[in-house]
Amino acid sequence: MKKEVYICKVEVNAMTKQVKNSDNSQEIASSALKVANKEKGQLNALVGELIAKVASLRQQLSGVAYNEVFRMMPELHPRVDLASVKEEFLPAESSTPTDDAESSNDGKGQAQPWQDKVAT
Repeated sequence: MKKEVYICKVEVNAMTKQVKNSDNSQEIASSALKVANKEKGQLNALVGELIAKVASLRQQLSGVAYNEVFRMMPELHPRVDLASVKEEFLPAESSTPTDDAESSNDGKGQAQPWQDKVAT
């Protein structure tokens, strides 16, 4: 009978250790999940910022490209009136120039490189 009781105690101790190990594993997994969720949130925020920057850079690049095309157009096609084309492709700028634009051009506003070559 003592032998059977001893075997039962050993089995109970083994099961208790398995439960403790399972609890520890669960705590470790829970901690790892919390860290991963926090990192995921940070990465999502970073992706959002990068998407906004890319959109801004695309807009700036298209403006630079349009300005370069309009700068070259009078040389390639001197008889073309670019005023109507400019209105169609370039976004409208505000009618009130900023203080910086006025002061940098002696109060004349900021001129585009192609504007001085447009045939009117």
